[in-house]
Amino acid sequence: MLAFSPIGDSFRNRIRNFPSLVNCTTIDWFSEWPKDALESVAVRFLGEIEMSEEVRKSCVTMVQTFHTQTETSARKFKQQLKRTYYVTPTSYLELISTFKVLLEEKRKEVEALRDRYANGYDCLIKTEGSVSVMQAELEAKQPMLIQTSKEVEIKAAQVEKEASAAEIVAQAVGKDEAVAQEAADAANAIKMDCQKDLDEALPL
Repeated sequence: MLAFSPIGDSFRNRIRNFPSLVNCTTIDWFSEWPKDALESVAVRFLGEIEMSEEVRKSCVTMVQTFHTQTETSARKFKQQLKRTYYVTPTSYLELISTFKVLLEEKRKEVEALRDRYANGYDCLIKTEGSVSVMQAELEAKQPMLIQTSKEVEIKAAQVEKEASAAEIVAQAVGKDEAVAQEAADAANAIKMDCQKDLDEALPL
């Protein structure tokens, strides 16, 4: 038993090189699968995917519809442009295989996005809890803060009063310093006169 695909030049070249394939064999052309065969194949391959039965039935119907509509479009294509586009069982199997690959990729992408959003949501919940705790602590410390603010105001008033007193004392000290400086200058002048008289009396 030999199986060949009619797509492309390979089948034509084999017939030319080996005419006995036509003269000495019986050819069975399997051009289209019936609807029940398409359904059974889709159920067989899509049964390996984890999904609900309702979704699985919808997917089976979807791949069947795609395949049959492609066959219809291929016949119209041949009628209008006189060119043959082959829709084979292999094409149907490749369609199902491609659907499985894309479904797996998209599921991974959705799971990654879901995990990212879940982590972000958890962070928001934790942050909200921390903010609530901090708010409660702040409210609990509010009376203490008010009392401390009052104490700071009292101490600031005391410091200001003591600073005023210190300023008065500094002014008084400044006056005393000026008087003392005048006395020191007078004493120094007397010392200079005495030293001058002494310098004049020492030779005598």
